[in-house]
Amino acid sequence: MAIIVEEEKNRIGFGALFAWLVTLAVIGFIVYYIFFQKPESIELVPPSSLKDAVQLSKIDLNPEDILDNPQFKSLKQYIPLPQSGNAGRSNPFLGF
Repeated sequence: MAIIVEEEKNRIGFGALFAWLVTLAVIGFIVYYIFFQKPESIELVPPSSLKDAVQLSKIDLNPEDILDNPQFKSLKQYIPLPQSGNAGRSNPFLGF
């Protein structure tokens, strides 16, 4: 006596196919808007106080004039410069 076992054919339903197509369309739409669409340009009107900044940017500073200035030389340094020293252990992976 022979036993005949037939495998079920794998059928894709219309609903599953439609769900996959919708999912791929949504992913494609998102990828397009993230990577390929050019953003709209925003027109900004600069404030009137920006004119002062433009004038300041045209000032020509010479460091030698500042360093040779007697007022600059009369300034005192109240905070000492940091000293280089040992920071931490020689081998940080050793146990305590």
